[in-house]
Amino acid sequence: MLTPAEELRKWLKATMGQAKPGQEFPRDKELAQKFMVSELTVRSAFKEFKLRGEVLRIRGRGTFKTGPQEKESVTLKKQPNLLSHEVVADTLADQIAKGVLEIGAAMPSIAYIVANYHVAPRTVILAYRNLEKKKLISRMGLSYRVGKMESHLSGTNSGRILVLRADNADVHNFFSKDPMARAYERMERLLLGAGRRIRYARLDEVLERPGLKLNDNTQISGIIFAGLSDTYFHEKEKQIISLAKQLDAAKVPLLIDWTRGYSGNILPKFSTLLSRGHLLTSLCRELADYLIRKHIKAVTFFFDENIGKDYPWGIVALLRSWAEIKRVNPKLRIDFAFRSKFENDELPVFLSRLTNAVGENFISSELSRNISPYTVSTEILLNSGCLYDTLDTVFKNCPHFWVFMTASEAANACEWALKKGISLPRQVAILSLQDDLQQRSWGITACEPDWDLLAYLMAHALMRDIPVAKSSKGFLAGKALVLERDTTT
Repeated sequence: MLTPAEELRKWLKATMGQAKPGQEFPRDKELAQKFMVSELTVRSAFKEFKLRGEVLRIRGRGTFKTGPQEKESVTLKKQPNLLSHEVVADTLADQIAKGVLEIGAAMPSIAYIVANYHVAPRTVILAYRNLEKKKLISRMGLSYRVGKMESHLSGTNSGRILVLRADNADVHNFFSKDPMARAYERMERLLLGAGRRIRYARLDEVLERPGLKLNDNTQISGIIFAGLSDTYFHEKEKQIISLAKQLDAAKVPLLIDWTRGYSGNILPKFSTLLSRGHLLTSLCRELADYLIRKHIKAVTFFFDENIGKDYPWGIVALLRSWAEIKRVNPKLRIDFAFRSKFENDELPVFLSRLTNAVGENFISSELSRNISPYTVSTEILLNSGCLYDTLDTVFKNCPHFWVFMTASEAANACEWALKKGISLPRQVAILSLQDDLQQRSWGITACEPDWDLLAYLMAHALMRDIPVAKSSKGFLAGKALVLERDTTT
């Protein structure tokens, strides 16, 4: 029986032989829904045909069949109306929203767009006028720059940004304990460079006030609810919604940094949602894509129960990664190695405790909403998991690619391998889902969110100078990346 991915490739191969030059294929989203695969799988399936020159994929336009032995430029010349100035403008606007073209950067020259998009100079000129009319770019002399004219002028104070911690945590420990601190640090630099001032406080302090004055000399130009949890939201729901509506009426941008996800429809017009759960999903998908690109045949996920209070999300990251990998490549072997905080523990007891920690029926129900048709069950973990005290017992059974939750765990594995005389990464490859400057000398490969891009989107969501990219669910469209390093031994 063929897998969904194999069914897709079989269909593409058959359709490719019958399609005529210039014929458009269904969109990636349509094919993903039809064959019950991810859009990543669809793009991967088209890639081999693109490399052979059989299809032409144009951002914002679609996928087209090329003629035999035709190059892209020839195909486009035969279809001069394929790219209108609206399509070129939409493509460039999408790159601005995603941070590919950053605020203040020079726009590509007309000659560059003509050469790379295979359009007439007049088309590019009209596209740039379209973007200028939307205030996404501004003309400076003979060239264009991304952003409004005033965004290129510095030296004036443009208001204050309030970063409000949405829990009872100490604000002063924000940058040392919150995993999102790296994005906030970069966002702060961007906002300071744009003339904003930053103030950190607790959300409770604002909610307990009888009213927040938004039009006085404090000049509040944006507010962030940092680390808003479901529990805290339900406790303060009426106050939070009231404040959000007040900000909306005053046209003050609100960025909600939600720790998991979001359900409901309470967000006013001037609110933007950042979902940490969405970032976790993008990280898991990037890891799955990386393992498949590297043709990894077997991988072991390591999980230490002693990593602290945040460990439920640690195991969720590994389980989601398992499901994402299985959805794209069901044949890839995945093992789990668990370290218990109790001596003489047994795997069934450990898994029962683990399931209770992440929530009742979480493994079978919560994950299935995002990664159907592949779901993780306790039975799967029993068959593919083991408990370990030392890495010696694991390495005998799993001498292949290793994935750890933290860089410190990965560094310990490197030290162990060095003592055992095991060469890395030829015999064992090591990857961490959390980068750490203190462990970077080991050369541990890391898979983590693109903090620079996320900070860029957060800053401009607050400044509202450009429309920032969002996912299909309305979240800020952050993405993950793999920082590949040669392991040091």
